[in-house]
Amino acid sequence: MTAPVAAAVPRIAAAQYNTPPAYVPRPILGHTNPREAPFTALGNGINDDTAAIQGAIDAAIVGKRRGGGVFLPAGKYKVTKTLHIENVLGLKFSGVSVGATQLHWAGPSNTPMFLLRDARDVLMSDFQILSTPAKPLYTAIQSENGPDIFFAPSQNHFQRLIVNGKEKGGLTNGFRLAKGPGGDNNNDFHEFLRCQVRNYDGYAYSIEHSQSHTNRFYSCTFSGNRFGLAGVRTKHGSFSWYGGGGGGNAVSDFLLGSVNVNISIINGNFEDSKRLLVTAGPTGARWPILIQGIRFASGNIPPDGIIIDVQNPGPLILKNNLFGTDSLEKMPRVRMNTTQRSAKFISHGNLWRGQDANDVSPYIFQGAGSRYVRADISGDAFVSARYNNDQTKFADGDTKPPVHFSNLYRTENSRRTVITHLRNGWPGARLTIAINDNNTIFNFSKGNLRAGSVRQWKAKKGGIIDCLFDGSFWRCQPPRN
Repeated sequence: MTAPVAAAVPRIAAAQYNTPPAYVPRPILGHTNPREAPFTALGNGINDDTAAIQGAIDAAIVGKRRGGGVFLPAGKYKVTKTLHIENVLGLKFSGVSVGATQLHWAGPSNTPMFLLRDARDVLMSDFQILSTPAKPLYTAIQSENGPDIFFAPSQNHFQRLIVNGKEKGGLTNGFRLAKGPGGDNNNDFHEFLRCQVRNYDGYAYSIEHSQSHTNRFYSCTFSGNRFGLAGVRTKHGSFSWYGGGGGGNAVSDFLLGSVNVNISIINGNFEDSKRLLVTAGPTGARWPILIQGIRFASGNIPPDGIIIDVQNPGPLILKNNLFGTDSLEKMPRVRMNTTQRSAKFISHGNLWRGQDANDVSPYIFQGAGSRYVRADISGDAFVSARYNNDQTKFADGDTKPPVHFSNLYRTENSRRTVITHLRNGWPGARLTIAINDNNTIFNFSKGNLRAGSVRQWKAKKGGIIDCLFDGSFWRCQPPRN
């Protein structure tokens, strides 16, 4: 029996393996494709694809301004003018992925690449926007109110997007929620999921008018590379931040203006910025700020050590955060500067790290209302390479010894010493002083120490005194010898 003859295998030239395949249109139900006729974008990074992409967007808006979808295949698309998405409900604009679909800016330096005007429930996902100092971009994506308001700009979704200015001078802002010709209304409830903004001179995310509320960020990041001003900036409006992180900002990671509702920053890792959060003011306006479960570590903190600078009566709430590192010379600090007598500060379960060479408290209260701050501080821990949370010894003969973040102190005076003051302190701070000599006297009438009707106490070795700071005086329990 004769064996069958094998079919000839066609030979493929080696060059065919090294040549990218030609683009083959892949139909996606309900989507227009700028690479297909009649739009015919090339996506080669050389030819101008602006008109083709805009044509596909316009073609996707059907009926009574209801949006379909635009699918942008892999490629490098040159954009020379603003792309408009206007007066539409429900449009989807998506690429293949942030690595495969790239839009390169080659237009003027004072306009956005995308302008969403009176656009509602728009989804933009899976592409990258790039610009350079040679062709700088003012804003990657801007949402605003238009003059006609077919649909109030609201509930837009930005998912898996990268905006990159490459280096200083390449990009001013990543995303802007701006006040447009339609006035100061709506432009709210927007959602950002796994978005990244890098190398910006201004702000990664900017919320700019008073009606822009309840914007949400999930696992987003920003990197200012030490020349960006802030990661999230609110001129007005509000937001909640969940996860992700960022850093490298010359002012702060979060820069808050005239906010009139709550701000939440929950989970996240932030590094290398000057400060974590700064607000405008001082002002008497009240709005809560919650910072919970974040890590902030930076070698770029200013000499005052302040990483959270709040200029309003709060309430400011800090919970379960890690601030600083062992290598920092100063413990990171939080400041409330308030003109109101009913400011509220809550700090629970935070860990503060630093060498603290200056023996300072991490809590600073300033302004006309500072003496009346209602502080609730409990469960905070302080790790210092210098003190290591052991008993801290008062200097021999010091009549006004400083206290810092430790709560255990001891005296070892070699000569008669009358203590009248304890320097520093914050409302709610507690401490215990152990007496390790027979030369210490506490005076409870001349300085900031009080102990009920007791005016003076001649301490004996082995004695103990417990004190609580109320913002004005250290209130001490009747001493025990």
